[in-house]
Amino acid sequence: MKNSLIIAILISLVFISCESFGPELEFPVLEKEKKVLFEFFTDKDYSATQFDSYFVNLNVGVSLVDKITAEEIRILKESTGMIPFKEIPDELNKIRFEIKESVDIHRYHVSFGYSHYVRIGETFQMKAISEFLPDKEDEKLVVIKF
Repeated sequence: MKNSLIIAILISLVFISCESFGPELEFPVLEKEKKVLFEFFTDKDYSATQFDSYFVNLNVGVSLVDKITAEEIRILKESTGMIPFKEIPDELNKIRFEIKESVDIHRYHVSFGYSHYVRIGETFQMKAISEFLPDKEDEKLVVIKF
């Protein structure tokens, strides 16, 4: 009888201690406006005939990445398509891609990046850059200059 009473008390303590933890606390939603701006231009003269076989395809993107599940939500994906170097605009006429998004910084990282494929005759080159926008920063300017 005494052992049964002790076991009953221990079981009661276990149930009481389990209930005291309660549901997990969640961070409050902290929405911040984030902005990523890509600028694409050249400061060189590619009008000479030697550049007739030079082409570039620029791709830019911005995603939200869930901090817990790593699930990615694409919020910007743009491409110039394959264009001749001669058609890359100068700085005054630069191509701009911009995204502004209100983001819960407790839940998501903002990821941004670009890649470009360069074709010179039959030769291909590729470059890709990807980064996270720090939570404390609200905007990023990415300059892509040829």
